[in-house]
Amino acid sequence: MTLSKNSVIPLYYQLKVWLLEQIDSGRFSPGDQVPTEHELCQQFGLSRGTVRQALKELVSEGRLYLVRGRGTFVAELPQEKWSVATFVSMSEALERKGVPYETIVLEKKSLRADPLVATNLQVEAGEPVVFLKRLRTVNQEPFVIYHSYLLEKIAAPLYQVDLNNRSLYKVLEETCGVHVAFMDRTILVRLATDDEASILQVAPRTAVHVFEELAFDSDGRPVEFGNSIFRGDKSRFQLRITRL
Repeated sequence: MTLSKNSVIPLYYQLKVWLLEQIDSGRFSPGDQVPTEHELCQQFGLSRGTVRQALKELVSEGRLYLVRGRGTFVAELPQEKWSVATFVSMSEALERKGVPYETIVLEKKSLRADPLVATNLQVEAGEPVVFLKRLRTVNQEPFVIYHSYLLEKIAAPLYQVDLNNRSLYKVLEETCGVHVAFMDRTILVRLATDDEASILQVAPRTAVHVFEELAFDSDGRPVEFGNSIFRGDKSRFQLRITRL
């Protein structure tokens, strides 16, 4: 195959598509080393910067991974798919599938709600909130970071509860008498911050899936505001759409 230097499509993107085609067709399998920068430059007559940009994007998207001193390899795509249209906690889904997981509380403290948190929880800025930062591992690998803000006046009992390896919503119901009935969820993709990359054990500025979430009780009152940050190379989400 040759790349078209007269096309309006950038050369790095044409190379990226070609590499994806080789992966999706099975020519390059998970764990296989892809051609080196030098080999791709020679094969397609490209500059090293062009080749490097294509490889960098595929690494950021989780399709390739880099081993220092050895080269670039095809990543294994996650086998599990998580529905984004149903309201089942991930801990419950993992338990049903028999997948080993662990939930680790990284932070639990009282904060004053900033304007964004206050607006979503429908309170005045400065209202006390319980802040939780948790890490969930799946098959002993970091998978998702949770940030949660809950009104202290309803969630204060959480300070006295060990939340490691427990479902937050189950604990809310059992300890605080709060039942989460539905949720608004916004999904986006961005690059991981340095802190997120360190916790998730991925390269800096790796792509992550972010769920921004606002959970409500059965009376429509906000209960929890926060986000979930998933490793882009380990997460795949599924949505069933019905045609009207």
